[in-house]
Amino acid sequence: MIPVSLEKFNCFSLAKLISVSLLLLVKLLLCQDLWANSSSALVTPVERSMPRILDLSLATHPEWLAMLYYKPTNVRGRPNGQLSYRSQVVSSAFFLSGQGSESPEAELAATYKLLLRLDEGAPEAQRQVCRFPLRLTWLAKQLGVGSVLNIETDCPMLAEWSKEISAHSVSLIFPSSYMNNPSSMFGHTLLRIDPHPNSGSVNFLSYAINFGAITSGEVLSARYIYKGLTGGYPGRFSLLPYHKKIKDYGKIENRDIWEYELDFTQQEVERMLLHLWEVGDNDFEYYFSTQNCAFRILELLDIARPSLALATDYPGQVIPADTLRSLIDREMVLSVHYRPSTFTSLKSEMDKLNADERQLVELISQDLDFTQDQRYLSLNLNRQAKVLDAAFRFRRYQDIDQPRSRGKATQALALLSKLNSLGVTVSPTYLKLPRQPHSGHETSRISVGWDEFDSSGGGFLEFKPNYHDLLDDPDGYPFGSQIDFFSTQLRWQEGAGIELQEFDMFDIRSFAPRDSFFKHNSWRIRLGIEHHRRFDGQPYVTFFEGGGGLAHQWRSRDLFYALATGRLEYNESYQQNLSPLVGFEFGYLYYAARGALQFEASAWEVLTADDYRTNLGLNYNYNVYKNQSIRLALLRINDTHVSAWHSRMTWLVYF
Repeated sequence: MIPVSLEKFNCFSLAKLISVSLLLLVKLLLCQDLWANSSSALVTPVERSMPRILDLSLATHPEWLAMLYYKPTNVRGRPNGQLSYRSQVVSSAFFLSGQGSESPEAELAATYKLLLRLDEGAPEAQRQVCRFPLRLTWLAKQLGVGSVLNIETDCPMLAEWSKEISAHSVSLIFPSSYMNNPSSMFGHTLLRIDPHPNSGSVNFLSYAINFGAITSGEVLSARYIYKGLTGGYPGRFSLLPYHKKIKDYGKIENRDIWEYELDFTQQEVERMLLHLWEVGDNDFEYYFSTQNCAFRILELLDIARPSLALATDYPGQVIPADTLRSLIDREMVLSVHYRPSTFTSLKSEMDKLNADERQLVELISQDLDFTQDQRYLSLNLNRQAKVLDAAFRFRRYQDIDQPRSRGKATQALALLSKLNSLGVTVSPTYLKLPRQPHSGHETSRISVGWDEFDSSGGGFLEFKPNYHDLLDDPDGYPFGSQIDFFSTQLRWQEGAGIELQEFDMFDIRSFAPRDSFFKHNSWRIRLGIEHHRRFDGQPYVTFFEGGGGLAHQWRSRDLFYALATGRLEYNESYQQNLSPLVGFEFGYLYYAARGALQFEASAWEVLTADDYRTNLGLNYNYNVYKNQSIRLALLRINDTHVSAWHSRMTWLVYF
């Protein structure tokens, strides 16, 4: 019987064992599932988003590259053949990663790690997030993890800074060219941040965003220009009250100001300011003609509205007036306001006076006793008021850049009291609105033509990257100025082939009209290489030349100038290769409605050799269209080697 009972026992035990085992297995599975769910609950959204960084290629996202100022280096040095990048910010404090200046991936990884530390509640992470609020919030948005920062509660210093600026709208500001500063010869652009129009503030209380070279007080010189062209100075953003910039540009530097209100939303302007907070006082690469104020301002606008891609329009040189055209072409300008400089307003007022009245203004501005002059007393009250008002304004103009003194203040107050005693209201002088800076010809130029030199003919091709010369249409450009950089001219002649005729690293002229009130100086400076047909065997001469003198204007569309000049040239045709020359130059310019006529004469004496040079020239430029012209030139050359006629005809296209 034992076998029977044993069989029953074994069957029962086996069934029980199986049921218990199944129960344990179910419990284990349930525990595993619960453990998995609880483990998943411990993984934060930031941690779960890590794979998406690679999937979305965020390190090369256009917005990421723009915020960190990464540019391709055109070197495919990576194993996968991708482009390498380098940031144009040279300060290490701008980056979270030690390799951030040359690696978008490393900087993105460091930013992601900061997000993780912030998610973990690390105190130091909060401080760093407040340093870089825009890039952190941008990355969080791209990863879909929601808001990671409340500026009002998390970043009190940033919140206070933003509240003080009270940004609502933005305008692009264009101070006209300032010929006494090479970095501003092409004009300048900056941004004005305005508060809400209902806040009661005026734009003089707005803030200006400026970008400029840090030159440590260096003044105009060939070294200054060279360093500016070759990246010898760092650049830096600054934020300051707009009224201070108005004073600098409109009063001290005598620069007219054009204000272009842009169609940016308040959210876009605030985004721009968050980025400016990140930039702080970090240094950038700076070049006068490429990575300059205009280019950096375009980059700021691109960051505020990434769909614009304004900076991509300018892979090479960037001229401030060209950037205005980009904004207008995109229909981003809501309104334009012109703010004349102190000089422009005063000159317009002076032009309305006759010769006797102008002389009285000069005398009375220095000594109020000249109000007893018979010429003054013979004027009616309205004309006396005009003279006194002009004398007061002229006195203030003279004292702008002078140290303040009680004596000067007393003289100005006496003039104002005398004016008020007349009891006559002086109506403001009507000021004719000049052509807007974006309305002139384009700033690059290519020219083709034919010339004859001493019965020998040849074709030539000339390229000028920028900007404007004396014979170009002056509308939209500073009157009496020429700014050329990197101008290159090639000439072809049968039997000789193609050869370099001329290369100018820079050729700058500033012929500002001078009179008894406005005592401007005129000057010129030039550095380059030229082919000298005067010399056999050593055709190329390297030179640096400059000059200073005066210019005078008889009518509104003409200009006479005269300068004493000096030149230093390397010329192997002379026994002393490095030779100094002295000379003079004078000329006359007349601007007609559709063209310009120029007569010019110059002479040089070589101090280290028995040689002299004289040139007489007649040039005429006819403006076919705004961006096309035809130019004729006739030149007589004389020296100890050559006496010949040189004529040329040129077709010029501006682009």
